[in-house]
Amino acid sequence: METLDPTRLVTVTLFLLVLLVVWYFVQRYRGSLTSKLSANRRLVMKEALALGHDRRILLIEADGKPFVVLDSRKGTSSLTPLEAPLKSEGTE
Repeated sequence: METLDPTRLVTVTLFLLVLLVVWYFVQRYRGSLTSKLSANRRLVMKEALALGHDRRILLIEADGKPFVVLDSRKGTSSLTPLEAPLKSEGTE
């Protein structure tokens, strides 16, 4: 069995300390990081709902226009555009 020498102990401690610092900053600035990463996306999945073990329905927005997608594991899908625009989560 190998012994835990001081250099390994210092290395592991520093590595864990760096991970904790990175985790802290990611948690603290999560909102701004998410908005910066998704600012230029043209396709956004708003919601997904399982309709059974092999089917689901997706609400997506492409270039600001809402669509409903009915997806199946068997390979059949349908895409239906919605007439009304999607409301933001903050406005009702």
